[in-house]
Amino acid sequence: LIDCLLYQILNSSYSHIKQFCAVILRRKLGFHSSIWSAINKETLKMVQNQLLILLQSKEYNIIYRRIVDIVCVLANRCQPLNNLWIELLPFINDMFKKSTFIHHKECCLKILAYIAEMSKESLLPYLSNVGHILSQGILLDNITIQVSSLKAIISLILSCNDDELNLTFSND
Repeated sequence: LIDCLLYQILNSSYSHIKQFCAVILRRKLGFHSSIWSAINKETLKMVQNQLLILLQSKEYNIIYRRIVDIVCVLANRCQPLNNLWIELLPFINDMFKKSTFIHHKECCLKILAYIAEMSKESLLPYLSNVGHILSQGILLDNITIQVSSLKAIISLILSCNDDELNLTFSND
């Protein structure tokens, strides 16, 4: 099922089919789905890799937003990230720094906010990098990015203790 949904997201010429499949895939990967235990490591890796490729899309549309939602849900399911999705945080770091597309930066911040809110422990080894990304987002001359950065900072503040916050923002 997951393979079929992902195939339709990647290949369908109909945006409403892509959107529908993206919503179903997000639900199937969520915590209230029984399908998670049946996913083997190879399928999980394939889905993760395809999602990271889709996040690099130059097009920003409703499908892109659904892909970001799927990444957030999958990141939450793949805890700890340093075991089950080790590529995600370095990917976010690189995409935020290197991409010139605003929607890429916004997507990175949304994913970081979600991870901070749902599973801060995954961010602990990367707190100084995360703090740098969030600080850079605030400084960019784009209100959408600034607001996304603030949302991510708020999520991080609400989930971290004082020592973790000092580590996060000490170099900026």
